[in-house]
Amino acid sequence: QSSQSSSSSSQTQSSSSSSSQSNENNDPESIAVANKMTTFCQTANILSGKGIVVPKQWYEWSLEQRRDHIKLDSIHQLCKSLILYNTKHKVLGNDCPTNADYYLVIVQYSARFNSEKMQKFIRSLNPGLGKNNFNFQFVDPQISDELSGYSHNSVTPFGMRKPIPIVLSKAIADLPQDYFVIGGGAVDVKIGMKVSEFVKQLNPFVGDVTYDQ
Repeated sequence: QSSQSSSSSSQTQSSSSSSSQSNENNDPESIAVANKMTTFCQTANILSGKGIVVPKQWYEWSLEQRRDHIKLDSIHQLCKSLILYNTKHKVLGNDCPTNADYYLVIVQYSARFNSEKMQKFIRSLNPGLGKNNFNFQFVDPQISDELSGYSHNSVTPFGMRKPIPIVLSKAIADLPQDYFVIGGGAVDVKIGMKVSEFVKQLNPFVGDVTYDQ
């Protein structure tokens, strides 16, 4: 019995060690991207900003598993960046952020983007323009790559190929933790930072653009 117990214990420890190792990501390229994102944040005076390397199987995990792995309080702190295009965009002289053709919208993974609310919000920034001038749709992955320079699941507002106005979901701005995590330039890199610093330094539009939970 002692021998069996010892063998069982050894197998458990081995399995635990293997599981722990599988959750580590020491890829040099990922670490380099994370460091680059930290530098972007520091340059933007977002001092809390830091690149975070996550496991390769990140997107196979539930939101709860991701939350626990990077030690967040809530799944609502896990966020993503989406690029949207106004298919009815009307150029009025010099284009401006309040009337742009493309927007980078940051929402929570736990929420669902609402295009009608987005249309209403952007329209509120453009008095005099009717609703027929607004219709927001997600861009094709190829267009997203070309505009941002980042692939699917890695889009971030930092270091984008083309500067695009940012719309931050009000639900993120209202997070009691004042901290959120977004994509970081590579599929297995994220950026964590204080919401208040992000808003202060990057000055995004803040609006209600998701369905009520």
